Amino acid sequence: MNHIPQGGTRMTNRERYRAEIITCAKENNEICKSFVVPKILPYFGIKCGTIECTACIALQNIWLEKEYEDTRIQPEVKRLKADDKVLVSMDGVHWQRSYFKEYDAISGKVVVFTDGATSWSNNDCATRKFSYAKLPEENGGK
Repeated sequence: MNHIPQGGTRMTNRERYRAEIITCAKENNEICKSFVVPKILPYFGIKCGTIECTACIALQNIWLEKEYEDTRIQPEVKRLKADDKVLVSMDGVHWQRSYFKEYDAISGKVVVFTDGATSWSNNDCATRKFSYAKLPEENGGK
């Protein structure tokens, strides 16, 4: 789902997260802990403490100017085949194991078979849509 502001151009991360960044800065002055570490550093595959603060600030500026992308559904999930394993969630916190059916581009949600069914065993075609989806970890984690 791409967010397009009223002007008709695509939104940057700076525009999308402006209010959240300001709130973090005003409320607790721990913008690194509450925003940079959980949102920006993972984008670059970096953990806090592994780079100098000056390099981190440079990466923050790069990320803030990038086009905003909705990350509720991992891009890899959209390319799965029917019956592939997937983790799904309604809130991005509580995850459950399911079998992928399809990605619904119109709603921007992932469709899975219900009750642990697959395309082979799903005789009644029962499915459910989820707003959040990710690939399971190799060790079968949640």
